[in-house]
Amino acid sequence: MLDLTHSITIAAPPEAVYALITDVEATPSWSSAITRTTRDGKGPLQVGDTFTEEATLLGRVIRTVKVVTTLEDGKHYAEAVREGLLPHAVRMTLSPSGSGTHLTFRLHGDPGRAARLFGPLLGRVLKRQIRSDLKQMKRLLER
Repeated sequence: MLDLTHSITIAAPPEAVYALITDVEATPSWSSAITRTTRDGKGPLQVGDTFTEEATLLGRVIRTVKVVTTLEDGKHYAEAVREGLLPHAVRMTLSPSGSGTHLTFRLHGDPGRAARLFGPLLGRVLKRQIRSDLKQMKRLLER
């Protein structure tokens, strides 16, 4: 079982952070593992909307179909894997922190086949990736 959590404080209002994380097609701008995201629908993002991510993990290209499971304006965003090698869910929780935002990112799930393919490195690689991604998000939003 994977359960990884990382928090960061970003010098940007929760609305700006929320706007970035809910623009799923912008994910490659702050996540170096995600090479492409294609949303299946148009208009404002809604619970139940689906999108496909292409990512690289330990040198392999992985395609994952995800569904948006929670949208709470400026506070919570969550998604879960509908189809893919690594069944997991992501939840991002935002709270005001002075003039900025405290963001907590949690990835949890059962790595299943991915654990057999990537072995014990999987958790360490994902933990490092999450930290790196959140630092990039911070740089992007604090410009």
